[in-house]
Amino acid sequence: MKDKVLVSLFISFLFIFGILSFLGKREVSVLERRKLMTKEGFKKDFVGNLDTYLSDQFFLRDSLLAINSWYERNVLQNQGHRGVYVFQNSLIEQPKNYDESKVVQFAEKLERIYQTYFLENRVFYSLIPDKGSFLPDNQRLYDQLYQTVHRHLSIPLIDITNEFVLEDYYQTDIHLKQNAYFKVIPMWSRAFSQSYVTLPYEEKTYAPFYGVTLSKVPFFPVTDTISFYELPSNSSVFVNHLEYGKKSIYDFEKLHGLDAYEVFLSGPSALIEIENPNALTNRELILFRDSFGSSFTPLLVPNYRKITVIDLRYISLEQAATYFSDSADVLFVYSTLLVRDSQLLKVSLPKKSA
Repeated sequence: MKDKVLVSLFISFLFIFGILSFLGKREVSVLERRKLMTKEGFKKDFVGNLDTYLSDQFFLRDSLLAINSWYERNVLQNQGHRGVYVFQNSLIEQPKNYDESKVVQFAEKLERIYQTYFLENRVFYSLIPDKGSFLPDNQRLYDQLYQTVHRHLSIPLIDITNEFVLEDYYQTDIHLKQNAYFKVIPMWSRAFSQSYVTLPYEEKTYAPFYGVTLSKVPFFPVTDTISFYELPSNSSVFVNHLEYGKKSIYDFEKLHGLDAYEVFLSGPSALIEIENPNALTNRELILFRDSFGSSFTPLLVPNYRKITVIDLRYISLEQAATYFSDSADVLFVYSTLLVRDSQLLKVSLPKKSA
């Protein structure tokens, strides 16, 4: 009798939750940062998409994911579950295994760009530490990374690696908050012999912001707030993306998409030309960056008549070279995440002789 009751309860559970799943209408999961299978997709292939649809629209899906994550970390004591640690109330992804050859390759790629195109320009580079550098016992590894890059690069360094603290980063995301860059913009300005001017920025905020790391720790009780800083003159700035044309410095529609961080310069983009007719100088900047550059680039706009923003993960060096200028300032700013994944940069290196 007891077994029959348990079987009946189990079947009832599956039936009720199955019915509730068919009533699901969610198109995206902000928590998981992906699109979900909808009824339209389900109808196109009933058999092939049934499992995916029921899984994506499962009743209380987010709650079940959170319970599983909490169980792994607090009951099984798997503190690094899915490669993410909770440290000082912040989510930190454990970096990939350190590969010295990739770090050397990063430096060699930047050196090749410098030696081929910019020997007559004023050029600097900076590295932004990722959150993994704040985990205990990781400092030696990051010191080794910095030393390796410096040893293989002849580009002058603007060292900003000690300017940031963990609180400067979003708690649920890998990136720095935009206001953290106010600490290093003056350093970049001085290096390029520019006077740093305090400008009347207006702070705007958006909440809640669910960062990329939160999808791996769904029980985490904290959400972030995005702050971004505008000037009245931003309305006259012309922003043109190679892929999708004219945009604004801040793309407010992105605040309601899968990744609100894309409010900064509309997110990933191979090449962006930014022209500011009201700039404080008549100078031009070529900026090589990764995703961290999306949020600090708007703070550089007041100082330059034109900024060409290049992300070599999405465009080859040869294609980007058609946008270079002999008279421009040149700044390379990359996070240590990209340094350790240097194969993503579309820069070919000469084959080494055996």
